[in-house]
Amino acid sequence: MAGNQEDILYEDVKEEICRKIYDGIFEEGERIPAERTLAEMMNVSRITLRKSLELLAEKGLIIKEAGSGNRIALPNRGTPSSTDMIVLIAPAKNPFFADFIKKFQEYGQEYGSMILYAEKPRQETLEDSIYRFYRKHLQNVVVWPEDVAVDHNKLRKLRALGMNMVFFDTDKGLPYADSVVLDNRRAIHGLCTRIRERESGRIGYVGWEDGPEYSCRMREQAMLEEKGAEILVRLPWKQKKQVRSILYQYMEEHRTDLPPVIIFSDRECGTVVRDVFQELGINDVLLAGIDDFPGAKEAGVIICKQDIGGTIQKIFQCIEEQNRPGAEWHARLYRIEGVVE
Repeated sequence: MAGNQEDILYEDVKEEICRKIYDGIFEEGERIPAERTLAEMMNVSRITLRKSLELLAEKGLIIKEAGSGNRIALPNRGTPSSTDMIVLIAPAKNPFFADFIKKFQEYGQEYGSMILYAEKPRQETLEDSIYRFYRKHLQNVVVWPEDVAVDHNKLRKLRALGMNMVFFDTDKGLPYADSVVLDNRRAIHGLCTRIRERESGRIGYVGWEDGPEYSCRMREQAMLEEKGAEILVRLPWKQKKQVRSILYQYMEEHRTDLPPVIIFSDRECGTVVRDVFQELGINDVLLAGIDDFPGAKEAGVIICKQDIGGTIQKIFQCIEEQNRPGAEWHARLYRIEGVVE
């Protein structure tokens, strides 16, 4: 019993030092206080503190230097851990997410993992949300940040502490998390290729002005690489209640000069464009875009669907690689090809 209590105390002291690292009290490369001083600060014996420091040294967070004391290190590597539970942090209100989490849970069941879904609380940063799971010894997390800001300094510390992370639909996690994204360039090019089988000439694009940074940037950039493409409207992501009226006004003013084809950036844009066209009675413009939405097929919309199954499989492969004992890990960006229908 005493041994168990001692083990708990070692872990408590180790986690308190980890908290100081995460909070920036102990920074990378800094010498931490001498063992006697640190033991007094934490109200534990030097024997207990020394055992905790040994545990941290095994994790690579402490480097012991003869005659110089102990320095903080932040290794950027994978950490073997239990994959019985995988945390999925994502926005619940995104329509695309319902299908994604259903298939994610199904794949997790086959993989032998339970999926714990969490939506980031408004008053908490993304990194603090991840740290809470770390404190519960849940060390594998998949993140769909959408338009949430990312603090790379905190991500770096989370990685060093032992969090294995995969980000979906963004490159924000690099170089501290793998990123699994739609191959946006190929998706846009595939749409344009299919379109040119039916229409020639100008292709307009409707996207977001300040939406999810990665997908907005990559899809617009891919559009501008296509011959005859032009940006028509950038809708305000953070003012979604005004989107329909803004688009209605634009289409009404330019209806005599609209291109024969309009590509939208995602299902939310596609739904608004389709609804506005129906209200204005515009039926001579071909619509195409990324991600399916209700009524798209009936409206004759050409869709590039994301390969959700392939994306989820790659995410689990990333988790597996980060957990492989002794393996050298470096964060990578994985592009998954979509399917034009």
